[in-house]
Amino acid sequence: MKTKSRWTALAAAFVLLALTARTDVAYGAVGIETEKKCSITFDLSVTYEKKPDTDLPADSTFPEDPGLTETVSADRYEELKNASIEVELFRIASVDISGKYQAISTFEPLQSRLGSINSQTSAQEWEETALAAREIAMPAEGTPLTPDNRFVFTQADRTLSGLQTGLYLVTAQDVVTSEYIYHFTPYLVSLPGNAYGQEEGNDDAWLYDVTVGLKPGQEDRYGDLEIQKTLRSFNATLGGASFVFQVEAQKGGESVYSNVVSAVFDNAGTKTIRIEKKIPAGALVTVTEIHSGASYEVVSDPVQTQTIIADETVSVSFVNDYDERLNGGTSVVNHFYREDDGSDGPDDGTGSEGVWNWTQQVDSTRQAGGQVNEQQSE
Repeated sequence: MKTKSRWTALAAAFVLLALTARTDVAYGAVGIETEKKCSITFDLSVTYEKKPDTDLPADSTFPEDPGLTETVSADRYEELKNASIEVELFRIASVDISGKYQAISTFEPLQSRLGSINSQTSAQEWEETALAAREIAMPAEGTPLTPDNRFVFTQADRTLSGLQTGLYLVTAQDVVTSEYIYHFTPYLVSLPGNAYGQEEGNDDAWLYDVTVGLKPGQEDRYGDLEIQKTLRSFNATLGGASFVFQVEAQKGGESVYSNVVSAVFDNAGTKTIRIEKKIPAGALVTVTEIHSGASYEVVSDPVQTQTIIADETVSVSFVNDYDERLNGGTSVVNHFYREDDGSDGPDDGTGSEGVWNWTQQVDSTRQAGGQVNEQQSE
């Protein structure tokens, strides 16, 4: 079975235009006009760095190795182009004429971090400071702070004006669509910003009107699939009757789920197999009855399709009858998985080390209502 990752975490490599601060004005002709009003324009097309889908080791120094990152722009998410995104800004520090930050009020615990910021501060340090600021502004327990500015981003209204100079924490509320949840990475933006060193030809003038991106991660929403199996007639002398279904789901031209499940009957009636929170919303699921019992025939359509709906259950139904033959039969469903064999030798050609193992899954007769064992749905 192949599934998409729940959602892609975003980190580091913040927009340098908004994150360049200096401890002196050696590079600039003039200092910061601290009383001048600033503006921020949010732009979904601004690029950012995305972590790979694989888990990085705990001691990873991402994004030091550019081979581990992918440069993307948020506007690749078509749904967000028409979304309204609630953005909140917390002013966590003032800035003086030379570009030095001074934490304000509640954010005083960050002063040691802010006092060490300079043109050499890494993207990872900016990220860590942003996360620390979010913990203060939006604690896991307790009442969140009231933002200094709240702004609803749309393609028609993208600019927030009249802002004081200083350092701001930018957060955005989740956006929920029919198929996805978009989470946004918090980050810091400096007003004014500075484009020095970003591209050849950029001067070092302070920029009081800056443009920054929004950094979303896309998380799949999931729905449930229910397979209802009805056996209208049953020959008890043949013993149990087994029925096997192939479940395939595709989304965006790729397989997102593949599995085989079974239902076993010891009398006539209806049993239900549920596959819960395994198939992404919007995926087209094809369920095929690939084994109809040794002495039973399918009298309904043996291939059925449904589109998964987030947080809902969609159903397909199959009906079989005894076909008067006297052939007994049974079935098993095996779950294969790879185990690490602890060796340092070469892999087996599949890209990973380990040995294959398997377990026999519990079929639908072992649980109330014919529900499939959870492992069988993996």
